[in-house]
Amino acid sequence: SGNRNETFAGLGYAAYPDMPVITWTEDNIGSAIFYHTGELNEAFTSVYTEGV
Repeated sequence: SGNRNETFAGLGYAAYPDMPVITWTEDNIGSAIFYHTGELNEAFTSVYTEGV
């Protein structure tokens, strides 16, 4: 198995020129990677597909 990258098109995220810049820091990386749960799943950073 490997990491799955899901993309979608729609109005879920709209960027405008006057939108403030979001700076993700290490203390809120769980929210940056897993928006819905806000918790970092350790398997996300430790499991990888070899030979890719």
